[in-house]
Amino acid sequence: MAKVDIARRMSLAINPQAHVSIYRAQWQVAAEALKSCDVIVGGLDNIRSKDELDGFCRRFLIPYIDQGMDVHRLGEADGYLVAGQAVLSSPGEPCLRWQAPAEEARTYGDAGGKPQVVWPNGILASTAVGLVVQLVTPWTGTRRRSAYFCYDANEGTVIKADRLLRRRDQPCPHYPPAAVGDMAFDIRAVFKSSVRDPDSDVSEPEASAAGSAPRRWFASLTNMIRRRIRP
Repeated sequence: MAKVDIARRMSLAINPQAHVSIYRAQWQVAAEALKSCDVIVGGLDNIRSKDELDGFCRRFLIPYIDQGMDVHRLGEADGYLVAGQAVLSSPGEPCLRWQAPAEEARTYGDAGGKPQVVWPNGILASTAVGLVVQLVTPWTGTRRRSAYFCYDANEGTVIKADRLLRRRDQPCPHYPPAAVGDMAFDIRAVFKSSVRDPDSDVSEPEASAAGSAPRRWFASLTNMIRRRIRP
């Protein structure tokens, strides 16, 4: 089964009243839906895709939580190192690329393309869930804006990375604070769709009778906003 189908089944088993939307495609295909998210949790394997999703989240002011792990051979006599990280990247804070730079890993390092890594993935996923809970509930008293936890499966430890502590007060060199908003936004397209929307409270003839073009535009925009904020 596809992962999205399993996620929907499990979500509805927990809460049958939940509204679950799934997209079995690249995340860019669901970009419009993702813009309305409060938090985005990524599980992408491709480093470039992680960076692109982090940039998307920053543009729309959405906290992004990422997890990743890898396996590296230490030597003939030393065996392998299994390690990973869970990272919270928020607008205005160090980005994923600056917190946890990494080289492209196509096959989980030395573990190959189908590694048995259920235990490190489980710990990293649980750590990510903890970061989500901290963002959406007040149980800690203070809201965490960034985090970088490193997991060493050989030692069985999860620790804070000192890299984030060293860069906490420094501006992110990859994403300036002003780089926000939808670059593809076109107010003319919004106006056009609002006037012709059959669900609009103001029809096109009524909008025309409302007066000048600026007044028609304002009436259409007002109705569009009202429809979007209805429960």
